[in-house]
Amino acid sequence: MSLSPNRIEFQTPFDSTRLTATVFDQYGREMTVAIRWSVVPDSVATVTGGLVRPTAPGTGFVRAAVEGFPRVRDSVPLTSFDPPVPTEVVIQSMDRERFRMTGEEVWTEPDTTVNWDCSGSCNDIRASALDQYGQALPRTPTISFAGGDTVWTHAGGGDLKVVLESRSDRVIIGTFGSRDCWPACPADVLPPIIASYNLVSDTLVYIIPGNIEWSEGAWRTMPDGLDMSAGEVVSLDATGWFQQRPDTILIHYSDWIDGTDAHGRDEASERISVRWDDGDVRVTALAGGGATSVGMSLRTDDFRSTWIGFAVAVDWCFTPDDPRSRSISGFALRLAFDGGWSDCARTVFGYAAARWEEILAGNDIPPVEVSVGYMHLGFGFTIAAAWPRGSRVDREDGSFYFNGGSTVWNKHPEAPDIYRPRFGAVSDRLFYETALHELGHVLGIGTYWHDHHGADTPDLQNPWRQGGKIRDTHYPGPNAVAAFDAAGGGAYSGGKVPVSNEGGGANAHWRDILCGEIMTYCRRGELPLSLSAITVGALEDFGWTVNYEAADPYTLASYDMAGARAGHEPWIRDLILPPTGGSR
Repeated sequence: MSLSPNRIEFQTPFDSTRLTATVFDQYGREMTVAIRWSVVPDSVATVTGGLVRPTAPGTGFVRAAVEGFPRVRDSVPLTSFDPPVPTEVVIQSMDRERFRMTGEEVWTEPDTTVNWDCSGSCNDIRASALDQYGQALPRTPTISFAGGDTVWTHAGGGDLKVVLESRSDRVIIGTFGSRDCWPACPADVLPPIIASYNLVSDTLVYIIPGNIEWSEGAWRTMPDGLDMSAGEVVSLDATGWFQQRPDTILIHYSDWIDGTDAHGRDEASERISVRWDDGDVRVTALAGGGATSVGMSLRTDDFRSTWIGFAVAVDWCFTPDDPRSRSISGFALRLAFDGGWSDCARTVFGYAAARWEEILAGNDIPPVEVSVGYMHLGFGFTIAAAWPRGSRVDREDGSFYFNGGSTVWNKHPEAPDIYRPRFGAVSDRLFYETALHELGHVLGIGTYWHDHHGADTPDLQNPWRQGGKIRDTHYPGPNAVAAFDAAGGGAYSGGKVPVSNEGGGANAHWRDILCGEIMTYCRRGELPLSLSAITVGALEDFGWTVNYEAADPYTLASYDMAGARAGHEPWIRDLILPPTGGSR
């Protein structure tokens, strides 16, 4: 027997060599026989059918013997690869990958506390130590700032703490505190982060960016939203938006469905194209039938950043899941729009009016005139306001109603167009639900239930006073209370139906225990809001003839009815003004 090759030397753990055994009989003729292969010691390599692969550093022999004739054998010496030693440490940063950055900088937003359970999607750092063969070593490198795990920084004033906290396979970056420098925060370059493994290391420069300063009045030329047709091109002049010229612009697209940001939709980038060309923002509508959310991350070479966003509707207007037709006979809301409202906005507002017309269809009265306009409300993030107006009409049963009303959307006196909720010209679900909500105030929710000089209707109990203690504010209308109990509020230990008792919406909205109801400040995630039988019952308590079958199904959230207020996510902010006008 002879083996070929007559020596094996492995340079890396990934090498392999195939040995060939040739066997001859006593006459010198080549034979075909079964071969038994082995490695001594078996810790340095494996052999299968003559294919030898290394498993560990070391030396030894590969042996071959003829099955049934153990004395017919041969062997070759084996030298395996050198032991692995760390030759490189590589830092991987989720931020660098997410923002498609190159180089060694990692940016984070200041004034935020990291969610420690972010499962790799937040500001975290991972590092790997590689051996001379490019393989990751089992032990994780040590990661820290130069000088420790915590850095205090005071760039721009304030007191900001940056902490590195170890996890099993990564290090989380947390920022705590704030910087007192708005609107001109400089970038904050922290000491290098060092990942080390024995004598090998890598460094990462962690940067908390400054902000690109907006020019005064820039918002007047920025779009809240664009309503376009397929093939249309809109150019926006952004040269005067910022104090510094951006050097890098990253543009992100996502679908805008029912007012909800749904990331990862291919059709979003197929519907529109946005280009930034030295201050000229060029928006091209490629295909109709939907709305797209556009996000633009802008950065400068001196590590300042900002973000702008707007929505673009292309041949699209929001339609509720079950749109109602406007009333032709019976109760009707007659909407009178001030100038500037798009056809889509008017249509969506009409959907909201149709819902109330269906609920109040049994009231045989002249149309209730509702003006839809805009004014400068001047209350921070206030979106809209609504109130009854016109003449008060007293019914024979002692109740009353107003024959008109107003809803107004917040608009700065110098703004070029009407402010419509969140994304301007794109009238989405939020716009529809805001219109539905405001019309509810026109018809009495939060407005009719105050003391009206002897009217024979229940009044709001324990109203909250500005600067006063929190009170158990509630509306005791019997029909509203019955609907509240039927929706799961029977065990509620406070006054029914609970009404908001603090903040700007106090005394005018259901409390957040009714989260998800159209007349609250609270919504359940991304679920549509419900016009429930509780609100319909309150309208009946005011004296309206109502249709309960037109109410949406609604059940109170499953938490302790005897407990205090639930946490909430504000969805719209409006201002309730008292009824105006005389009586007759």
